Amino acid sequence: MKKHLILALLIAVMADMYPVKIKIDQKDKTKEPIILQAILDTGFGIVGVNDGVGVTDYQSYFIKTAFHINDFGIGLDFTIRFKIFSLEPEFRFRDWYIEGDPLATVFLYLDRIDYIRYGNAQSPIFFTTGKIPYTTFGSGTLVNNFHNNFFVPINKENGAYFRLDGEYFEKYKIKNIPINFTFFCPDLLDPDIFGFDFNINPLGFAKFKDIFKLSLGVTFMSDLDTFERNRLSALKGQYFQSHRNFHVNGFSSALISGSVPISFVYFKKDYVKVSVIDEVAFAYNGANPSDPDKSDFGIANNLEVEARFLNVKNSGLLLGLSSGFIVQGKDFFINYFSSNYQIVRQKQYSGQSEDYNLYVSAGFGLYALNDNLHFKFKILMPLITDVFKSKYAMEFRLSEFAVKGLTIDVFYETGCTDLHISGSNGGHFLESITENFRFYAEVSYKIYSAKISFIIGLQTPGWIVEEDYLPPENPNEFYIERYGADIQKFVGVGVSFVL
Repeated sequence: MKKHLILALLIAVMADMYPVKIKIDQKDKTKEPIILQAILDTGFGIVGVNDGVGVTDYQSYFIKTAFHINDFGIGLDFTIRFKIFSLEPEFRFRDWYIEGDPLATVFLYLDRIDYIRYGNAQSPIFFTTGKIPYTTFGSGTLVNNFHNNFFVPINKENGAYFRLDGEYFEKYKIKNIPINFTFFCPDLLDPDIFGFDFNINPLGFAKFKDIFKLSLGVTFMSDLDTFERNRLSALKGQYFQSHRNFHVNGFSSALISGSVPISFVYFKKDYVKVSVIDEVAFAYNGANPSDPDKSDFGIANNLEVEARFLNVKNSGLLLGLSSGFIVQGKDFFINYFSSNYQIVRQKQYSGQSEDYNLYVSAGFGLYALNDNLHFKFKILMPLITDVFKSKYAMEFRLSEFAVKGLTIDVFYETGCTDLHISGSNGGHFLESITENFRFYAEVSYKIYSAKISFIIGLQTPGWIVEEDYLPPENPNEFYIERYGADIQKFVGVGVSFVL
């Protein structure tokens, strides 16, 4: 009995320390109290990546500490990686010092800053470094679910994300203004990609703002090193280095793009919400050292309608249906900066683009708990084609606002490719639905002072080409085992405790 009481007391104390909070009242009672938070998180993890390049795997011990003052916080990540289950146990010194490369060594220590953060997604001002949120601008014609976790769990990018949202100004005791501005850079230590988006809702100043919404916006996106070669973006026969090449190669090329999204939303309380959006987008591919005379300009227009139905009490509209029509010019890719951008980065810029084409899209979604739980699926099909082509995208998200302590993120996206059914082993079909694709799933759960996290995914690096897996004597067959071995598989598991 005594042991059980001690165990229960220990659990209660650990729960109270997740995290440690100190509230300091100010002399001026009209001001909010100062809240100090401190977290010390430690645990073990296992990560691994396996593809045609080889196997990269590590075990790790990590200490994560964070300190917050009200809306401002900073977190540090001290991870020690090693191999103890191999023939030659290894401590990874390259995580702390790179001989002959002082700049890369400095980057290692800057990466120890897990994040510097102010506010959150429901704040008037939200800023964070490290991992940035999945970002979509407008209808997603140009920027669709872009992120900076392409190289997890082995490598990471240390990005920056800033959002100003006038709809939440009342939290600062300022009148709300119907504008928002977003800026992000996926990696501050290799600043070759960046984008921003500005939107204003003129009807937000009117009395019927709860019924209608009109969003006028402008988006800009740029990649100054489209020929960057890494484990995902390198093409067949190319030598590549790390996921950061700015300090090695400099800026090799330039892609400048932008769009003008216009959307109109109609709300009918308790019944339906209808959104109509039209986005005109362009992309300019500038000259590059390997082809100085190359310069292309592409343009596209996307008209899309989405409707949500079936209002559920305290949860929101349940069912969503969408359809769209797209006109695409040469040298423009639909969803140009998407969740699989690193895979298609060089392919798109190198001119492997479609000619003028027309597309139709269709999708459906299920939403609950005020969009904190949702599932979306979308298919995109070109109309001018000799064979059936399609592009698929899926998203499932569960926020911890829906289930306390539990978050789930699942994303799946493919390229727009031919659908093959020839052959006896299903290899051609498998290749057609996994060409240029990325699947990513992340689950984390906090309970008391413990946290369990799990990451798993598959993606097809740019250097994989179909012709390498066709038997010369019978092109209708497919080397499915070799193809499966070359696709990149990654996994990461971590268990941590708050001290």
